[in-house]
Amino acid sequence: MEIRFLGHAGFVVETERAIVVADPWLSARGAFASAWMQLPQNHHLAPLVREKLSDTRKERFLYVSHEHEDHFDRAFLASIPRRDFTPGVPRFPRRELIPTLRRRDRREGSTCEDGQNAATPS
Repeated sequence: MEIRFLGHAGFVVETERAIVVADPWLSARGAFASAWMQLPQNHHLAPLVREKLSDTRKERFLYVSHEHEDHFDRAFLASIPRRDFTPGVPRFPRRELIPTLRRRDRREGSTCEDGQNAATPS
C-alpha cells in the first residue's frame, strides 16, 4: 500500500487493486475567492491525481468529506477527463453532496456511516 499526502486534508491511497483519492484541493486559484491558499502550494500534484483517477486498471474512488471548497474542489474535479470513478461521502443530515457528484460524474456513489466500509454502500 502506498499513501501520498496531497496537502491540507488530501491523500491518495493506492493498493494493488484500488485507488482512493480523498479531499483533493489542488486548484492554483485556492478556495473561497482565493482568500485561502495552500501553503506549501500543491497544484503541481494535479496531473498525478488526474492520472490516478483515470487509471482503468484499478477500481477508483473519490472521497469528499464535505462541501467546503478546500475539500470539494469543483474546478479541479471538472478538469479530470475520465469520469468513471466511484464517489463517496459521509452520511450527513444535509444530503446534497452525493447527488451533486452523481450529476457531475454520472456514477452511483455511496454514503457511509462512521466506521462503515465504502465498498459496502448503504
